[in-house]
Amino acid sequence: MNKIVGIAVCAVLIILILTFNLLEHSVLQTTEEPTQETEVSLHSPKSNKNKSTEEKEIYLSKEVGFDFEKSGKPFKVLKNDLLQVLRGTKEDTIFSEKTAGMLNGVSIKEDGTAIIDFKDFRDTIPSPSSAEKRKISKELHSVVFNYPEVSKVYYQFNGSASAWWSWLEAYPEPITREDWIEK
Repeated sequence: MNKIVGIAVCAVLIILILTFNLLEHSVLQTTEEPTQETEVSLHSPKSNKNKSTEEKEIYLSKEVGFDFEKSGKPFKVLKNDLLQVLRGTKEDTIFSEKTAGMLNGVSIKEDGTAIIDFKDFRDTIPSPSSAEKRKISKELHSVVFNYPEVSKVYYQFNGSASAWWSWLEAYPEPITREDWIEK
């Protein structure tokens, strides 16, 4: 009986160690665009069809985010425009005085990648409907892609692009100008 208990305890310890190591290695925080090995756009519906369910779950569980202060240079004009959007001054907007000022910062890299870092307003706009998600995307993309130097954009909450994607129930990939124009 003691032998069985000992084996069970060892098995539990091994599982805990493996789980800890898996969690420890599944986080990606970067100031750079993800590398080819961690390219988040590989998880789009187009490329997901060749991956197993387990591979999809592993990739989708990785934390992706950017330090907007170290990723490129400040983009003050776009920041001011987004602050206007967050005030909710336009008709038929999901944003309001509750979201006013909820922007940490905006930066743009030399390759045209914009990083938009919001303060976390998921409590203010919890679980948006499909129509609200489209409205959010339309409002933000129309402002961001109004600047020709922006080729793609990552949105995030407090440094976590994964939190943004999770909130919108979207695939973890940047939005490109081409994606926006096609819609």
